[in-house]
Amino acid sequence: MTQMCVDFITRPIRGTDSADIHEMRTMAGVRENIPSMPSERLDVAEGKYAALTANDHILVAEADCGGARKVVGWVWLQVSANPRKRHVGLFGIMVRTDWQGRGVGKRLIGEILDLADNWLMLKRVELEAFADNRDAIRLYESYGFELEGTTRRDMIKSGAYIDGVVMSRLRFGSDYEAAPKVERKASRAAAPASAAAAVNLSMRPVRRDDVTELMNIRTMAGVRETILSVATERLENGEQFLASLTANDHMLVAEVDRDGTTSMAGVASIHVSPALRSRHVGTLGIMVHRDWQGKGIGRALMAALLDLADNWLMLKRVQLNVFTDNDRAIGLYESLGFEREATLRGITAKDGKYADEYLMARLR
Repeated sequence: MTQMCVDFITRPIRGTDSADIHEMRTMAGVRENIPSMPSERLDVAEGKYAALTANDHILVAEADCGGARKVVGWVWLQVSANPRKRHVGLFGIMVRTDWQGRGVGKRLIGEILDLADNWLMLKRVELEAFADNRDAIRLYESYGFELEGTTRRDMIKSGAYIDGVVMSRLRFGSDYEAAPKVERKASRAAAPASAAAAVNLSMRPVRRDDVTELMNIRTMAGVRETILSVATERLENGEQFLASLTANDHMLVAEVDRDGTTSMAGVASIHVSPALRSRHVGTLGIMVHRDWQGKGIGRALMAALLDLADNWLMLKRVQLNVFTDNDRAIGLYESLGFEREATLRGITAKDGKYADEYLMARLR
């Protein structure tokens, strides 16, 4: 086919491109290095197009092959919808096997980064790649992407769990100061006797009628700074979140009973990846009411979730993000076997500056 094709153009994606994109996603030489499957159906590609929002920016490379137009490459930039990460874009690219090495990838990357820099004014563009895809990594490095860490065994490829890499390209000014590099030693001390043991603490699945207490915790000072929340989040945001939970979302509520009054002390969740090649991965999140921080609630929630991950979901990898200055949380996670894999530079707005996060993971 390549002998009949002439030079290509780039343009925005269209709904009619779904068949070409499906063919590209499932072909040998492409599917190995993206989260795709040989058995992926055409309606999956059609569904991806239908789900695009104003935060998704996609360009395709289209070639004239004997009078028939065909999509031979695709690049995607998704701007974070979280208000504290609106300066961040997630980048992805794929090129047909028979068009690799012909300049398609370079043109698509150049044009999407021009969009990121000069029209969207993004501060951070990030990507994930397979650690063994050296050609792609070198290409990304030539555009200013830098390695931030290695994510261990986070994807299935050729019958094995393999590593990925996290890379980013930054455009910050004085509003960002990199977190100092501190060598931390895991704190594996036993949990202290805490107030959690002195009250009637119970765990249960989240319910729809938890929304008011849940949103009160999310938006309170002392909590919102350490999670991806803002003080103006509305009750409706929580209602929509709870309504959107799927079978891949596992959320536990910690309740305390003091003098006959029951209240929510914390919430934690694991989201199991819906991607078939990373179904062994869970992403963990946790928040504890400011009045119950440092009293064993977080440790109890983490223990319950990790039991679920290990013994019921059989996950191989549990990962989380944490601000690099959140020493108490980092110490808790390290004591439970989590290890730092990457420093995600300037990834979140916090207290008037862009702050770093650690990506941490626990493997089985």
